[in-house]
Amino acid sequence: MGSPGPDSGFALRLAHRFESDVKLGAGETAHDIIHGAALIAAKRAARFGRAPSIYDVQFALSWWSLLAEVPAEHQSLRRSAFSAVSHDYVAQRALVDAIPEEMFRLQPADVAGSAFGVVASAGAAPAASTA
Repeated sequence: MGSPGPDSGFALRLAHRFESDVKLGAGETAHDIIHGAALIAAKRAARFGRAPSIYDVQFALSWWSLLAEVPAEHQSLRRSAFSAVSHDYVAQRALVDAIPEEMFRLQPADVAGSAFGVVASAGAAPAASTA
């Protein structure tokens, strides 16, 4: 399933810098959102063979429009994608694997809200495990 990048855990430290800026919807928890954003950031950085940077975290937050208010239907998709992601490996894999590989090359500003288009074309949000 790929190879880990160096110092992937640093993505979590970087993601925590945005905790007060994240716009949470009903049923979303900062813990899951920050953890999920760090996972996406770590995967993006690993694709380039380097440690995570602030731009990788910004990519993750932009991908899911986590720094802006979103309509209720988008909040529902986001809640489903991030539900229990901090405690469930299956949910973690579903979240990061839902992003097409070619998207990781784009800049954070170029992917704003892209998750909702990808999820809509796939037919459903990444499923969190119920185990």
